Amino acid sequence: MNPPKNMSQLTVVICTHNPKEEFIQETLAALRAQTAPLDAWDLLVIDNASTVPLDRRLDLSWHPGGRIIREESLGTAHARLRSLRELKTSPSSLILFVDDDNILAPDYIAQGLALEKAWPQLGCWGGQLVARYETEPPEWLENYKKYFAILPLDAPLWTNRIHSYDMVPPTAGCFVRRAVWEKYLQLVADSPLRLTLGARGQEQARGEDTDLILSAIDIGLGVGRFPQLSAEHIMPAGRITVAYLENLIAGVFFGTGVLEFIRQGKIPRPVGKHWLDRQLIRRRARRLPAPISNFYQAELRGREKARALVLDWQKQPPSASERRAV
Repeated sequence: MNPPKNMSQLTVVICTHNPKEEFIQETLAALRAQTAPLDAWDLLVIDNASTVPLDRRLDLSWHPGGRIIREESLGTAHARLRSLRELKTSPSSLILFVDDDNILAPDYIAQGLALEKAWPQLGCWGGQLVARYETEPPEWLENYKKYFAILPLDAPLWTNRIHSYDMVPPTAGCFVRRAVWEKYLQLVADSPLRLTLGARGQEQARGEDTDLILSAIDIGLGVGRFPQLSAEHIMPAGRITVAYLENLIAGVFFGTGVLEFIRQGKIPRPVGKHWLDRQLIRRRARRLPAPISNFYQAELRGREKARALVLDWQKQPPSASERRAV
């Protein structure tokens, strides 16, 4: 599909792989219901190797600046990069990333554009995701909501120095200035190993979204979260299981370890100083009550996997061709 002739300064980007039909239709309906007029923003859907191409499933004819682009390399990092490269030659100065299971409040875009002018010191800003459960969530989920980016806000929160990853706005519902994503494109070009980050199908490796948003701090800007930016995050029954969260937690700790090595040269700490220490830590983890035991063991697996990969890179750095293939 050819790009529209008159592109707006804001482009809403949805990166998706095999989206659930009813979810993405709700996402699109919420976008269509925005109080900001359609000519104030464009819409770009990146079809990340979906089994059935999305141009056969989705109708974007309601939006004059709507289009679907296919990206065959599977993974959120590849999909996000494709969107940035598509917009590199466009007049868009701002991107809003929306996930295929996000339902934006009707004034989300209008509020975000107002914040663009009110907070010129920020390179990225988002809001809060409010969980919408399809089934009653288990009690244990309350302590693990942050892994789903469910972080309620009572007041604005912003920083230009990261002391906690909780300060980083989730990419879902995040506005990103052009200077930030251009910096990120440069970082990826200089270090293609960044493409090891990001989910791929059922693999829940994380970190590429944090890497993108931290690019704001790289160029001297801040990041923020604002309560007036609110969106629902659909949480189906299959996503609030112990097995799903185990996989997610392992991916988060793997991605964090790899990201900190790429950004800071920091080698992930071993799980215990010696072989015996590691055995004792694993034994204690197994003795914890379920599901805490499951989640702590998942954390250990993620950390160990990150360390193993980084040490492997140090022994034999990937060749240029291998880096391109990552």
